[in-house]
Amino acid sequence: MKRLSRLDKFVDKLTDALEDEKQRESALKKLASLTLTMEIYERFEISALVSVLIDSGLCTEICKQLLQKIEMVAKQESAGRKRKREQSSSSDEEEEPVCKKENSVPQDEEQLEEEEQLEEKEQLEENRQVQQEVVRAVRRSKRQRVPKKIWENP
Repeated sequence: MKRLSRLDKFVDKLTDALEDEKQRESALKKLASLTLTMEIYERFEISALVSVLIDSGLCTEICKQLLQKIEMVAKQESAGRKRKREQSSSSDEEEEPVCKKENSVPQDEEQLEEEEQLEEKEQLEENRQVQQEVVRAVRRSKRQRVPKKIWENP
């Protein structure tokens, strides 16, 4: 069973309200005011519901606005995906060829292992030095000392 987020539950209530004649217009206005992802529009089949309402002749202006918004979101997301693909393909072209990458991997791993070993050794040395300093530190009593004059006989 898939858990729904609060937004999913809210959108689900709005899509249920689209079917009710009394709440339809307010639900459409609310859906038009929200900024949702294309995934949510597809999951709850909002565009299909809106197109059915337009075909039946109910709430045409708000429905058309909502459909335009859904199309705009779809275009923005597809443009974003195209940009990501272009960036990844351009970065792949700028990098070294695959054969060079494969050869350089073992050297990189060896260097990383050596660096890790050096760091571990340094940490161990630092810990030893700190322990030695603690042992060398003079411990003083925390209670107050009584002056000698009190103990002398009067």
